[in-house]
Amino acid sequence: MSKITRRVWLVPLLTLWGITICALALAYQTRQPHTLNVGGDDWLYLGGYMRDMHGVTDDGTARFRFTGETSSVSFPFMGQMAPLEMTMRVNAWRPEGVRAVTLTVNDLPLREIANGEWRTHRTVMTDTARFGPNAFELGLASETFVPHEYDANNADRRALGPALEWVTLTPQTSPNTPWWSNLTQPAWELVLLVGLLGTLAYAGGVLLGAPRAGMLLALTLVAFFTLVVALARLAIAAYLLPATGVVLGGLLLLAQRDAQMKKRWITVALVLGVICLAWAARWVAATHMPLSGDEQIYVPVSAQYAQAIANGRAAEILTLRENIEHPLFNKLAFAAAILVGQSSGIPDLLSARYVSIAASALLTALLAFVNPIAAVGLAVHSIQIQYASQAYLEALPALTISAAVIAFERARRHGTRWLLLSAICLGLTAASKYIYAIAGFAILPFLVWRYRHAPLLIVTYGVAALGVFFVANPFLWTTPAANFLETLTFHNRVSGSELVTGYARPAWWHIPYLSRLSDFYPGIPYLSLDTLIFIGGILGLPALWRYSRLYFAWFVVALVFLLLWNTKWEQYALTLITPLCLAFGFGLTDVARRIYSRRRQTKRVTAPASS
Repeated sequence: MSKITRRVWLVPLLTLWGITICALALAYQTRQPHTLNVGGDDWLYLGGYMRDMHGVTDDGTARFRFTGETSSVSFPFMGQMAPLEMTMRVNAWRPEGVRAVTLTVNDLPLREIANGEWRTHRTVMTDTARFGPNAFELGLASETFVPHEYDANNADRRALGPALEWVTLTPQTSPNTPWWSNLTQPAWELVLLVGLLGTLAYAGGVLLGAPRAGMLLALTLVAFFTLVVALARLAIAAYLLPATGVVLGGLLLLAQRDAQMKKRWITVALVLGVICLAWAARWVAATHMPLSGDEQIYVPVSAQYAQAIANGRAAEILTLRENIEHPLFNKLAFAAAILVGQSSGIPDLLSARYVSIAASALLTALLAFVNPIAAVGLAVHSIQIQYASQAYLEALPALTISAAVIAFERARRHGTRWLLLSAICLGLTAASKYIYAIAGFAILPFLVWRYRHAPLLIVTYGVAALGVFFVANPFLWTTPAANFLETLTFHNRVSGSELVTGYARPAWWHIPYLSRLSDFYPGIPYLSLDTLIFIGGILGLPALWRYSRLYFAWFVVALVFLLLWNTKWEQYALTLITPLCLAFGFGLTDVARRIYSRRRQTKRVTAPASS
């Protein structure tokens, strides 16, 4: 083995793995006991680590969740530990309720709780083999009942099990046993995963010619996971996504040091990793999140379209009046996916969600074409993940309007075919959801100015966009003017309705929503990086202005719309997230290139003196 190999690869990697093992093993000795507040607002555990649990109920004396027939609560990555005392607050809550509940740990029977043991219940578990090396899953199996006095909290008449407030796990140590037997052994799968991520970071730094930066990134990653485990012993899924995004983003920033992109295959591999990251995050969310409000409208309507098409009565789509406030193209895309899914046994909801996932992954790829760091920001943005993982009318128009703006910008240098593509995408956007087509107002002044000497192109752009909008929105085929005015009237009426005014959200409501560590949707746990993306995006606006006046105008138009439009639904933030991520990406890229440029200039100045 050569000296260079030992110095560059063997010694650093052995050191890195040693630090990883020691740091995480030490972190696993902290934070005892572990408490999961089932009736609280601990969003990191909602949904993904509570199965078959109903929403929080507050009767004035306690906050709890009703369980179902087979519910469970998980404490992920607990590690192998000493005997545990489990304390839990469980109650049937009403005489009409269940009479007994069977407890299991990791699917192994534990005991049964009968009537006399309701409220605070304690069990000491000495059989540590049942805990497993990583997760501790408490199962609660019981008969269920449909209450008579909880209609407000149980409008759909669901069957409920016992009520659970909290669960606490406390290690039971003994002075008569060897000291090492009381230690919590780390989850070695987590150690392996963090070690591999650190190795990837260092190896990427070496291949990019910056081994020190790669090692710094790897050690930062190890420190990050160590802090996570030490503070909260949280699930790996909560932090794997942003940590992976940080690694990929850091490596892409390192790639900016090579202005000529001599190592293109590395950049391509990293970009593909970002796209896979975006797909995986949204797929996990889509398969874990429960049915949400608007999906109860869009999916049944799309299923009606699918049924009409399957029965050879596609003309019925022209006369269906459900959900007329939104155009049809996105729902027709859902319908096509539902038709395919039904032949494969995939539920309608999941089929429709796959359309959103695919559109968001394609949007990530499109942004990577413009700026890979912007693609990283979009891939890990929690609000974008949330609404692009559901059968909402958000992901597809977010993709098409981004394609319209990017294609228009590209048309200036690459020909009018890109201008036609931009018009087509703008038309598809309007045919999917009107609010995303607002970005057309950012395109309009540039269209008029850039093609002022070719008015035919301006007219062609407008005609093409309107034509595609009409063709892709069959709702307009019968009485176009009347139907279009009906949808506009609906939105105007809703914006001033009690449904909207009752929230009393100020004009700037979306700004704090985008700029805080937003609670991720209760489907999977997730550490949000939204605040960093927002701050980086605002600081990156000057870089966005220098790169593209059109992208900057896109940001401004989307922001003005969010400020002026009375209806302040959370998902409308997606109209701003894409240009915000572009500003974030160009800002970081600009900073990285300035740093590398100054370093090269410093080396050139000092080189003659050193020689």
